Amino acid sequence: MSQDLSDGRQSQGSIDDGTVSFTFQSDGQADQTGLRWIAKDQTHPARSQSPHRHIIVSTGSGTGFASQFYDQIVKPLLGLFKLTQNQDYTLHTTTSVASVTTLVEDIFLPTANRGQAQSIVLLSGDGGVLDIVNALVTGTRKSDYVRPTITLLSLGTGNATAHSAGLTANTETFGLRTWLRSTAAYPLPLFSATFSPGARYLVDQGRSTAPLANDTEGRPIAYGAVVLSWALHAGLVADSDAPEFRKFGRERFTKAAMDAMYPADGSAPHVYKGKIRIIPHPQASAQSTSSSSSHTSVQGAWQSLPSSAGDAETADQHAYVLATFNSHLEASFNISPGAAPLDGILRVIQFGPMSGDEVMGLMTKAFQGGQHVEDARVNYLPVAGLRIEMAEDDATDADEDGKGGKGRWRRICIDGKIVVVEKGGWVEVKRWEDEGAGGSVIDLVV
Repeated sequence: MSQDLSDGRQSQGSIDDGTVSFTFQSDGQADQTGLRWIAKDQTHPARSQSPHRHIIVSTGSGTGFASQFYDQIVKPLLGLFKLTQNQDYTLHTTTSVASVTTLVEDIFLPTANRGQAQSIVLLSGDGGVLDIVNALVTGTRKSDYVRPTITLLSLGTGNATAHSAGLTANTETFGLRTWLRSTAAYPLPLFSATFSPGARYLVDQGRSTAPLANDTEGRPIAYGAVVLSWALHAGLVADSDAPEFRKFGRERFTKAAMDAMYPADGSAPHVYKGKIRIIPHPQASAQSTSSSSSHTSVQGAWQSLPSSAGDAETADQHAYVLATFNSHLEASFNISPGAAPLDGILRVIQFGPMSGDEVMGLMTKAFQGGQHVEDARVNYLPVAGLRIEMAEDDATDADEDGKGGKGRWRRICIDGKIVVVEKGGWVEVKRWEDEGAGGSVIDLVV
């Protein structure tokens, strides 16, 4: 397919896979282009009087498309304006899962703490955003801290942040059109997830574990901007990380979901056991749903989540539990239709045990404009907090082939990363709050 970015510059760039090409039309007016990141308009949110401009190419995102996209699209585009690597911008190519975190610690955080603006173009998916957010939140931010501005070119698998923020609306340019035409950047809402003491990250495709950061009380803690889930969603994200699924790209989630909904032994999907509590969001109806909505601290008492089936006996049985700021987890997967771009309101989607066919029916409705939330069996509500208390016994944690091992039913997904919680453990998620930070550590160009 061919995409015209319509910014008046004649040039040609193409990705050599036979599916995508971009055309840039030229009128020779460099300083009037929408691509103000590389022009002389200092008012653009991705510019500063002393610009620190960076491009991060996340080589491991999605199906490994980012390097090719930079070489054949982004670099030629920058070349149109006679901008060169090292002189006008710094290129960073990831070499490991720790690369982005290291960049934040060594470059981005110290620069932000000096009060200097930074413009970062991120060729990645949600994972790259998560790495930046976690490193900035857990680092020491000084009084002069200035939030870096992120332009996201959506080259991951799900790209929930880009789709929900409208970066890819009505276009297949992976966010390039937003980069060229944007005139605004807003704080990206974040949540914090606090865990019971035994929680660990699952790493190396589930073969080993790693520690989380700790909060001021010594409890494991992680941060996110997209989604926290348990049960079916978390399980399929974790299982799909295996090599046999990753080769399918975006389809890996579908294949892993089919395995979960239709177990090979013909049994029903696993019934997840645990108690769910929420803090309702009393100000949800009063808050602005525009992307410029301000951060509001919301507090209240914990209360039990009503049974989606209306049956007290099934109140602690679940098939799907998910909390998100976002409307979409994929381009057409409208998981939370009530969400507005960057409105900063967590919404919970939950339903109880069902057959594989019933779960498939609900998920199909999510691809039909979010119609699943109209089903009486689905809990869908804004919250100020969500707490999940696990009640899975070790005897049920390892299935017959050992896939997932102990803890298989106690996996939590945070923006694509997996945390496994110990027997009897818990997780508690709320919107992240930090005095003076406005509920975020980065601004997203939209």
